[in-house]
Amino acid sequence: MQRIPLNQSLQIELDKLPSIPHALLELLKVIRDTDVSFTKISEIIQTDPALTTRVMSIANAPGRYQWSQYKDFNRLIVALGLKMVKFIAINSSVQQFFSKFNVDDQRVLARFWQTSLTTASLARALAHITGYVNEDEAYIAGLLHKLGELVCLTHNTDDYVLRIKELQADISDKSLLDIEFQQTTLEQEFVGASIPEIGAWIINGFDRDTLLGDAILFQREAAEQLIGAPHLVQLISTAHKLSSLVETHVVEQQSAGWKDSVFSEVSAVFDLNQPLLEELLANCRSEVVATAKEMCIRISDDTTSSLDNEAIQTELADNIRTIALSGSLQQIDVSHLESRSEKQLIVQIMQNLKVLFDLSNCIFLACDENSRQLHARYGTNTEEQLLTQFNITLDATETLPVQALLKRVPLSSQDKSESDKKSVLDRQLLRLLDTEEILCIPLLESFTNPVNNSEVTNNDRFGVLVAGVSSIRLQKLKREKGLLYEFSRASSEIISHDRNMTQQIQSAIEEEKSLQSLQIRKLVHEANNPLGVIRNYLLILSHKLADSQDSKLQGQLEILMEEVERVGNIVLRIRETPEKNSTANQQVNINDLVNRLLSIFNESLFLKAGIIAKMNLDTSIPPMESNANSLKQILTNLFKNAVEAMPDGGEINISTRDRVNYNGEQFIELCIADNGPGIALEILPNLFSPVSSTKTGEHSGLGLSIIKNLVNDLGGTIRGSNRSSYSLSSVSQQQDIRGAEFVILIPRKPVLN
Repeated sequence: MQRIPLNQSLQIELDKLPSIPHALLELLKVIRDTDVSFTKISEIIQTDPALTTRVMSIANAPGRYQWSQYKDFNRLIVALGLKMVKFIAINSSVQQFFSKFNVDDQRVLARFWQTSLTTASLARALAHITGYVNEDEAYIAGLLHKLGELVCLTHNTDDYVLRIKELQADISDKSLLDIEFQQTTLEQEFVGASIPEIGAWIINGFDRDTLLGDAILFQREAAEQLIGAPHLVQLISTAHKLSSLVETHVVEQQSAGWKDSVFSEVSAVFDLNQPLLEELLANCRSEVVATAKEMCIRISDDTTSSLDNEAIQTELADNIRTIALSGSLQQIDVSHLESRSEKQLIVQIMQNLKVLFDLSNCIFLACDENSRQLHARYGTNTEEQLLTQFNITLDATETLPVQALLKRVPLSSQDKSESDKKSVLDRQLLRLLDTEEILCIPLLESFTNPVNNSEVTNNDRFGVLVAGVSSIRLQKLKREKGLLYEFSRASSEIISHDRNMTQQIQSAIEEEKSLQSLQIRKLVHEANNPLGVIRNYLLILSHKLADSQDSKLQGQLEILMEEVERVGNIVLRIRETPEKNSTANQQVNINDLVNRLLSIFNESLFLKAGIIAKMNLDTSIPPMESNANSLKQILTNLFKNAVEAMPDGGEINISTRDRVNYNGEQFIELCIADNGPGIALEILPNLFSPVSSTKTGEHSGLGLSIIKNLVNDLGGTIRGSNRSSYSLSSVSQQQDIRGAEFVILIPRKPVLN
């Protein structure tokens, strides 16, 4: 379809065409919800001509979805994708906010919107009645039929509005065709082209393969001129004329013959009777009123549509600010946090809270799903020793932190009604933070979006930030609920990103360790083969030389045999020596790990040696961030040492204890004690050095050296000693050794959930 020529001085920028602010606000709200349907987005966009034009223009760019292919707006939105729709919505909002378009009489823009939506509804209804194949296309053509008027409004707003008002001041003795002829003349004088010509020119700029542009161009043609024209062209002209009968700004001035002339024009094209057309008009009117009500646009029968411009502009500004700041949150570089601890990660989030909202006094309550509790973990101005006393059950639904976590939205102490008395815990938090009010911000794997209350399928809850805030500051923050929600979501994404990266790194390390372990086993196996051959030949040689008179030769053979055995033991220890452990940890339940290992030893080495294992495990220990493989290696080596120390049976006691303070930090204690012969006194000073021990066999003193290194890698400590009792006599005090005891301290790092 050839594009009609247009006045070159007319500046048409699609991104500068004004939208109904209500449509922009609705779109900005829903696009923040990652679970929003494309159908919902499509419905909102199709209430605004400028947004619809912008979307179609971008979608019809080369290489993208072509409107002419399917003529389905929903499929067009899906083809664009949520990311592009977000860009269009945000860009349109910013352009709207900073544009020079500022009609003092907002009724002009509201009237334009009402007429566009009415014509779109009429076009779709007429398409259905007259059997037009694509009702969607008819709706879009009707919605965009007055697109050129937006250009006129932006070209010279005040002058254009004044001229239109003068033209419409007295229409009582004129027909619709007379008015439209005068309006076309005015528009051509004003901007060098009529509204239909401008609209068609815009549409043909991105779509020349359909009749959409023609339908807009010929909307003002008389019925006799439409004979033989394509169906879509007839539909839009008819819908345009019918819409004049429901435009509240001209209804009262219409002459008695106006309505008859319009019905006559319509009947000449589609042969539809007046009662049917009046019913059609009433239905479309109701549809537009319902849409206006949903979007909070006032439509009155005695005046015209109106927009609360000041309130809408304020809300639009708040939304733009929220988007800008939340965009800044998303741009936070988390790469430098990947090697940091959980505490450093939460501290960074607290700093972000300070920068965005000036909330500098807060604490973090970590959620433990296993114990169903919130544990106070970190605070900006609170001693950690005091925080450890705050453990809040998730069943305490009357407390504000639990409510925020369960409702999955930020809540403040002012959100409770005056009749609801603050819980003791809430009052304690107020005292702890020395503040007038508290604000609770949940950190979650995923959210229920407050816009549409969509259901959450993931129940992963990280915890709650509790911030102290003054009453005056809280009143201002209430106007920034959207930004608080975005902060909650963006901060949660930082934690989730860190968790995912940790898991990926751990998986890669485990895979690499498995490959290395397999390679080491192959090498050990290959080395043992020649050692076995050497060992056999030495035995054969020893038997052949048994009757030899050379005693020195037998001694030399024994030395060779011992050295071969030592080499074999060294090779075996290479297989058992773990690789240097990574600092990347995973979730470990220490008590479960002890139980699993003991179940194996009780059926094997302990059973064979007649050893009885007793446990005293602290059930309050939460799942920890630690290295399960290292802990298994530590316990396995200590259990084996106990078996070798008590070949004739005995007793081994394994205990765990939570919250052990050491050098101002908290640890989990693991204690393994037996009632064997204990540790030789000459070994004790160098117990964890790789030296010879009193044991025989393939396990040497190197095992305790490995254990020491593993504990160090976990950030813990280990000490070994003899269990002793003392007997007093008149002569001296004697020490009675009752076995060995190893005490291990592992850093207490509970996981967030």
